[in-house]
Amino acid sequence: MQLRKAQQEDIPALYALWEEAFGDTKETIDLFFNVCFQMENTLVAVCDGRVRSVVYLLRNTLQNGTDSFTASYIYAAATEKSYRGRGLMRALLAYAAETETARGTDFLYLVPASAHLFQYYAHCGFQTAFKKQTCAFSRAELQIFAETAECTVPYIAWNQDVLQFSEKLAQQFGEQSLSCKDGFVLWEQTGEKAEISALYAAGGKLSPLLCAFLKICTAQQFILPLPCRSATDACESTAMLKALSPCATAQNIQNAYVGLTLG
Repeated sequence: MQLRKAQQEDIPALYALWEEAFGDTKETIDLFFNVCFQMENTLVAVCDGRVRSVVYLLRNTLQNGTDSFTASYIYAAATEKSYRGRGLMRALLAYAAETETARGTDFLYLVPASAHLFQYYAHCGFQTAFKKQTCAFSRAELQIFAETAECTVPYIAWNQDVLQFSEKLAQQFGEQSLSCKDGFVLWEQTGEKAEISALYAAGGKLSPLLCAFLKICTAQQFILPLPCRSATDACESTAMLKALSPCATAQNIQNAYVGLTLG
C-alpha cells in the first residue's frame, strides 16, 4: 500500500470510487471537482497499481469565541468495495493527520455517515465534539427567536468554495435554499411545515440569517437544527474532532456546532 497525494492520472479512479461509494451522477461529481477539488488536498491509498481509497480535505476555520483555528474537514472518504476491511481507510486517516500536522493545521474533523461509525473513528483518534438540538417553532415563535439568535458555542466557519458548492448542489437537485452574505439555509417545505437540514450563519450571527429566511419562506411551522447551549440540553452527536497542534489540544472543544455537512 502506498499513501500519497492525488495526481492528475488518478482522476478517473477518483470518479469511479465516488460513484461506487455514494451513487452520485457524473454531473454531481463534476460539480465537486469543478468547485472544491484540489490535488494537494486529496489523499489516496494505492494498492495493486490503482487508487483504492481516498479522503478529500476541505480547509476551513473553527471559531471559538474570538480565537480562530485552522480545521480541515475530511469529506467523501471512500474505499473500493473489494478492498474494504484491509485497513486502508485507517491508514489514510493517520496519513491525513500527519499531512495536516506538517502543514500547521490545528484540527481535523469529520461527520460519521452512520451511528456505528462513531466508534470506528474513535479508534482512529477522533472525539465527539459537535452536537445539535432539533427544535420546533411556530412562525411567531421563530420570529421572536430570530430577533436575537446567535451561536455562542464553537462553530465551523466555512470557506467560500464550500458555500458555493452547497448553493450549486441545492440548485442542481431543485432544493429550496437561501445563500447570502449572512450564511446558507437548506430546507424542505411540505404544506405549512418547513424542515431545515442545513443552517450556517456567517460570524455565528443567526439573527440576520433567520430573519432573511423568514422573508422568503411561507411556512407556519419549523423544524431546525440549532447549537446546544449546555450538556443538559437534549442533543444529538453530529461530528468528531481530532486535535493536531498543542494549542488545539488545550481548547477542550465540546458542544461545538457544524450546521452544514454537505451530506
